[in-house]
Amino acid sequence: MYSNKTREEAISLLDTSVHSSEEEFDKLEGVSHGMSTSGRLRTSLVSRLGGWIPAAVLSFIVLDIALFIYTARLLLATCDVAFGTLEVRNTYVGLDELYATGHVNASEHPPILNRPRVVTQVTSSNPNKVFPIDQLRGMTSTGTMSPPDSHLHVSGDTHTIAQFRVLDWGMERCQLAIRLPALSASLPHPFVFQGDPSAGVQLEICELDADKKLYLDATKISWNTKAKCVKHVGTVVARPDNEVKLPEFPCKWGVQHTFEISCSDREKCMIDVRPTQVDPWGVFMYQYQTV
Repeated sequence: MYSNKTREEAISLLDTSVHSSEEEFDKLEGVSHGMSTSGRLRTSLVSRLGGWIPAAVLSFIVLDIALFIYTARLLLATCDVAFGTLEVRNTYVGLDELYATGHVNASEHPPILNRPRVVTQVTSSNPNKVFPIDQLRGMTSTGTMSPPDSHLHVSGDTHTIAQFRVLDWGMERCQLAIRLPALSASLPHPFVFQGDPSAGVQLEICELDADKKLYLDATKISWNTKAKCVKHVGTVVARPDNEVKLPEFPCKWGVQHTFEISCSDREKCMIDVRPTQVDPWGVFMYQYQTV
């Protein structure tokens, strides 16, 4: 009796432990299966995201490059317009109609002394040479300065090209002039005059076929690229310590006029002079009142 009971208890305990182990195994297997399923889901999600992230990054890079190119084109187009085709707008709106009535009397004004906006040289001895610009640039106590340089330099093979912009409405009668300092004058830049000082040297002035609305680009002008002479303005005799004027001509406000100055005698002619802030040595233009 004892042995059977012990055996039954043992069997019962054994069976219980067996069933318990099986249940625990099933639970563990279920947990493992769940973990493997979630792991597979996470792996699948990571794989999908791993495919989208590089594509998104690449899209942002392409978009940035496209925006950069678009912005650069806009800036370049703005620069081209600023230096190429912008028209000088009329700030004297209505004055033509006002003074045309004859009921308004204008105040009297002295002539305007107009210095050239663009000056450069060309030479037949080197037809492709472009003369340097901004040669007076230098360091001062307030920083780097680039003063205007209306350099008049003519010789047997070198001509000067000067462009003027007509200033101010109602001052639309113009006259070119050339003024030279005395040979003994104390100047910040050398003054060279080759020829008979008393007889002077003959200079030829002609108007060039340049655009009357745009400024010249002095960085591109050479003997081979300069505009053609379309009108002979006149001949003057330039002497040291003297000023000579050419005939007057009508000049509309805001228009550009471009002239070429050369020596009549290629063998005995040389003038090299720069103006100062006070004295307009070289070539300049007067404007007289017309209203």
